[in-house]
Amino acid sequence: MKISKLIVSAMLLLGHGAMAANSAMNSDNDADISVNVQQHLVQLAHPTDGIGARFAGSEEENKAALYITSQFAQYGYKASLQGFTVTKGDTSFSSQNVIVDSNPSLKKTLIVGAHFDSVDDGSGSMGAIDNASSIAVMLEVARLAKQQSGQSFNIRFIAFGAEENGLHGSRHYVEQLLQSEQATQVVGMINLDTIAGGDISYVHSAHSTPYKCSKTLGQQYSKQTYMRDALLMASQAQLKDNAYQIHKGYPNNPKGEAGGWSDHKVFACAGIAIAFIESTNYHLNGKQGNDGYSQTINDAFWDCFDKTKLSACDRQKERKWGEIWHTKYDDIDTLQQIFPERVNTMMVQHVLVLSHFLSEAEHYLAQVTITE
Repeated sequence: MKISKLIVSAMLLLGHGAMAANSAMNSDNDADISVNVQQHLVQLAHPTDGIGARFAGSEEENKAALYITSQFAQYGYKASLQGFTVTKGDTSFSSQNVIVDSNPSLKKTLIVGAHFDSVDDGSGSMGAIDNASSIAVMLEVARLAKQQSGQSFNIRFIAFGAEENGLHGSRHYVEQLLQSEQATQVVGMINLDTIAGGDISYVHSAHSTPYKCSKTLGQQYSKQTYMRDALLMASQAQLKDNAYQIHKGYPNNPKGEAGGWSDHKVFACAGIAIAFIESTNYHLNGKQGNDGYSQTINDAFWDCFDKTKLSACDRQKERKWGEIWHTKYDDIDTLQQIFPERVNTMMVQHVLVLSHFLSEAEHYLAQVTITE
């Protein structure tokens, strides 16, 4: 599928949650969001019209960093490239984070982060939803932030490298942050990972049972929920019936909490309150229970799905388990065929929520509970 066809289809905004997105898009500027996020998605993740798979340390990952940097520059930001080296055994590779600030003169900072690498596991994944979709949304939110005035917080947008094989980019960033005076200025962190494609958009806080944290991240683990709760309220204001959800809670995964499988982990370990946005389906009884790894009820992602049990027809024979990420299905053209417009529509909705929240962050944070 060529870029032109993707952009035209993006303008239709049909499918999952489209009514809510259309109702919220009430200006010429908002109408551009759909095309912009789709263009970013294609440039980052399409195997022929864009970069495609972006393994940590690869030339393609570096191309993605350069693309992100160029887009930030186009929007009026001055990007800082934070390089780092990862050593595992006898091998090592280099990667980098891309960092910009909306208004560094302000004392308090909200961080919005997303990783731009993709998995290197032989699955054939192009990393479209995991995690080019989040970078596309972050870039568009950054563009819109430049048009907003009167912000109470500096917004720091960070594109993390080398997440898939060990959260290396975010870990390096937080370790450097803790060595500076800026750590106390961070109000909270919003992590965007796999935010489109799954059946439901969720927002989580960090797990109440602390993650396994390295000593380099400090000993001030944050269980605070105020970032999650504030974002939930903002989504309700923007999306109404299609607002973010908080999962009801399952064994080893209490209500509204997430495991430490993405970049939010290192921020929570360092004592920074987090909100983690993802699209999946916690109602599904997947390979290891209701853990959110099974993302959709769609039959194309199961060998056989039992709608009554919300699980596999035969748990011994099932191989697909409703998973999109880290599979061959994480490809723009494939997803467009199975879910016409779902990915684009969900990206638009996230842009609307995040842009609204960041412009009114002081208002929303004043309405939630922050404990000492």
